[in-house]
Amino acid sequence: HGIAAQTPCGAAVLLGAGPEPLPPLAQLGLAARLVTGLGLRVPRGIRVGAALERLRSDEPQVYVAILGTAAEERGRGLASALLRVAATRSDAHGVPLRLETADERNLSFYARHGFETADEAVVSGGGPRLWALRRTPRA
Repeated sequence: HGIAAQTPCGAAVLLGAGPEPLPPLAQLGLAARLVTGLGLRVPRGIRVGAALERLRSDEPQVYVAILGTAAEERGRGLASALLRVAATRSDAHGVPLRLETADERNLSFYARHGFETADEAVVSGGGPRLWALRRTPRA
C-alpha cells in the first residue's frame, strides 16, 4: 500500500493506511542491509530504531516514511508540493498523516502544513530528540 511521489529534485515515500509488518524474510534482508550500511554505528542505529518505535502509532494512517529534496533546490516549495500529495491521500482515506523529524527547525515548516506534535522521544545514549507529528485529515 505504499506510494512514491516525485518532483525533478525531490521525493516522498508514503505508506498506506495502517501498519503493515514486513514478512519475516523481508525483515531479515532489511536487517542485513542495515547492519552492512551502519557498520560500527549499529548500536546507535538500534537506539534510534527503538526511539522511533516508541513514537509509532497503531492507528490507521498515511505515514510519510521519507521526504527529501536536493540541497540546491531547498526553499523552492518542492517539499510542500510533496506534502500536498501526502495530505491529499490522507484526506481521501479519512486518516491522519504522520511523520517523524529529528530536526527542531522542521517543526515550524510542518506546522504550516497542519501538523501538530503528537509525541517526542530522546534517543538513549546522548542521541537526538525525535518528534512524532500528526495532521488530522480534512473533509
